[in-house]
Amino acid sequence: MARLASAAGLSGFSLTDHDTLDGLPEAAAEAGRLGIDFMPGIEVTCAFPRPGTMHLLAYGFDPAAEPMRRLAERLAAGRRERTDLILDRLRRVGVDLPKAEVEAEAGPLGSVGRPHFAAVLIRRGHAVSTRDAFDRYLGGGGAAYVDTSPLAADEVMALVGAAGGLCALAHPFHTRRRDFAQLGALVCELAEQGMEGLETIHSSHDADAVHRLTRLADRLGLLPTGGSDFHGASKPWICLGETAGGRTVPRAWFDDVRARTAGRGSAAGSAGHWVGNDAGG
Repeated sequence: MARLASAAGLSGFSLTDHDTLDGLPEAAAEAGRLGIDFMPGIEVTCAFPRPGTMHLLAYGFDPAAEPMRRLAERLAAGRRERTDLILDRLRRVGVDLPKAEVEAEAGPLGSVGRPHFAAVLIRRGHAVSTRDAFDRYLGGGGAAYVDTSPLAADEVMALVGAAGGLCALAHPFHTRRRDFAQLGALVCELAEQGMEGLETIHSSHDADAVHRLTRLADRLGLLPTGGSDFHGASKPWICLGETAGGRTVPRAWFDDVRARTAGRGSAAGSAGHWVGNDAGG
């Protein structure tokens, strides 16, 4: 990811893998070698009623802090349980995937996500593309969909805050509130619980969405955050560092997050134009 960020001309990035911290040491080391600003991050799946989903982005925390270790352990346990449940549901619809093959797809760090299932489904002829695999099996309406939400949002924010970081709501429209007024009420509730940021720039946000979310963040005193939400080969239609309408994430946003977390003993790193990258899923 650090090398891709450098090749894309970014001056910095945050690695926000889904529900794992395992990639942070290597990413930080390579970013330092390349002279790219780096901010530790994670994207946490929170308990939330369907059909919506709630993902919190955490930034600027100390990855070695005990609260983050506890968070990572609980998230990993939830992922392991979900892997078994997805395999069972796939078998119920006549799709038998070897667990070892799915785990091997996840690589040595072993945090199995739905893109790893999708890759195996495609390889074994059960789907023609990642999007097809999600539509038929893995997405919210798929035959093998299983939520992975061991923690409520306020629990996540408390652990991240104890480690010196802050949380922002990722891609807010994925919560699938009925209208923007309901979304605003949800964001307000999260802010009252301790959330400090809101992702206003995202690869799925058009100009109107960015405008409305920016006004909401300003009204609630939330820090704006943003990124392309890059997932690598599993979502090839999203390019690293690119968002809808050619928008870029202002350098000042990184500075603001760093300033907010600096006095908390965090490991936010040095300033730079950054983009939230998300290689899990």
